[in-house]
Amino acid sequence: MKFERSHPKSECLKPIIVSPCNLIRGRCQRRAVLSEQADYPDR
Repeated sequence: MKFERSHPKSECLKPIIVSPCNLIRGRCQRRAVLSEQADYPDR
């Protein structure tokens, strides 16, 4: 998808099912959660 190439960050938003972003950048996963629930920074 062109959107993914244009915005590599979109990969982080992908499901956490064997996501390369989750393995390489765990922070991406936290950002997605923080965006939805800032009450749970742990996740």
